[in-house]
Amino acid sequence: MSTMVVEKEFEVANENHTAFMCVLYIVLGCLSIIANLTNILVFMTNRELRANYIFHIVVDFGEIVNGISYITCGIGRGTAYLNGIFATPITVHDCFYTKYWPVFLILGTEIPAWMTIVCAIERIVAVHNPANYRLYFTYRNKLILVFGALTCIGGSLTWAAISALYATRLTSTQHCAIISSTGQAFSTFHFAFVPFAYCGSFLSLCTIAYVHKKTARNMQTSGKKGPQLKAFIFMTAFDIILSSMPSIVMIGASWKLFAPNDIVVSITYSMTGLLSLCHVSMNAVFYSEFTKQVRKLTLRAMGIQVLSSTTGNRIGVTSTIMHTTGGMTQWLGFVALTHKARVRFPASEDNFFHLS
Repeated sequence: MSTMVVEKEFEVANENHTAFMCVLYIVLGCLSIIANLTNILVFMTNRELRANYIFHIVVDFGEIVNGISYITCGIGRGTAYLNGIFATPITVHDCFYTKYWPVFLILGTEIPAWMTIVCAIERIVAVHNPANYRLYFTYRNKLILVFGALTCIGGSLTWAAISALYATRLTSTQHCAIISSTGQAFSTFHFAFVPFAYCGSFLSLCTIAYVHKKTARNMQTSGKKGPQLKAFIFMTAFDIILSSMPSIVMIGASWKLFAPNDIVVSITYSMTGLLSLCHVSMNAVFYSEFTKQVRKLTLRAMGIQVLSSTTGNRIGVTSTIMHTTGGMTQWLGFVALTHKARVRFPASEDNFFHLS
């Protein structure tokens, strides 16, 4: 009678490392959920932002799912650790179908990744075909694109479920990470795909920066956008580096190149959650409409009357009138001029290099 081989993907020699991982995940998950709920609240309380930034709302929703995955993963692994069964072998099938966090781990990274690709496509179309941008990216078409992305995510999750359905491979611990809960082909695809999505976002921002630099020579433009573009390009490059760290560790562990301990696993896998917190900060610093809406909600929460004027963007606080920039600046107007078409885009310029 043959004995099944137990595969060692993670090193669990130190229990303190495991406890650290569980606590870190729970804390980071809570912070991520709060930050992204704030993002969604800001967008959903303004009709124009809600319509123009539907893609980013879905990205933030995905980040909330990612936060849930951190919490459930921390609680699940922590419970196994406290019950003394964390180092007990378990099959891939049982990991996927009896543990409650593998599905959240998959959705929490794939929803933002797929929607990041959609946002990158929107930027590229806005730059290279501004005359038809409003035709292509109506609110209805945006919902169709969101549905298409969710369909792809559903297909990916189905692949994961099928790969684990009859999987009897034994793993040495109850981490039940994606590499321990699905087939090797799926987990390799998953961890290669996530950094690829950020690469697409990076290339789209580089395209915008190139067009901006090229057209700025022939047009009088504000000096504001150059530094903003550079900051967002730098941040997206940083995204690629941080999102690649868990991918390298997990793919290496899956292919038995090394067996990382729980400190390495927890720190590298926390990078996607930290990215979410960084993006919220970037929104507050660079995204004028975001900060304007936050200010408005804050004043309203303080019980201060906010008056809006239809003839200009003005906010009245009791007897004091605070003037904001007159009207909404239309992003990529200079691109439209270079294409011999004067087009006004439905969202402000910040939409096309906004980070969620």
